[in-house]
Amino acid sequence: MKKATKEQVLQMAIQQQHKYEELVWFARSGRNIHIPSVIKHRETIKNQFPTEIQQLQNENSDWTHGFNSGMLAGMRLITSMMDINIEHAIENFPELDT
Repeated sequence: MKKATKEQVLQMAIQQQHKYEELVWFARSGRNIHIPSVIKHRETIKNQFPTEIQQLQNENSDWTHGFNSGMLAGMRLITSMMDINIEHAIENFPELDT
């Protein structure tokens, strides 16, 4: 098997960053929100990541949310280093805004 190119690594990191942004946002958005746009987006995320959402809603939810937050921070570190520069990435680590 061939090694991944830098472009392939960047594209995979961007995909994973999006996934973990959505999962961290979902966990932060709360279950009792009554704003229609929030309800709609939560449903979209539930449909897109059913296994991950189930994990966020079981007895290990704190661990799962921590893992998702760590992955988001890590993916942002990688994409920032490759898209902007290393100094910016390190200065803004961990960037967990959703």
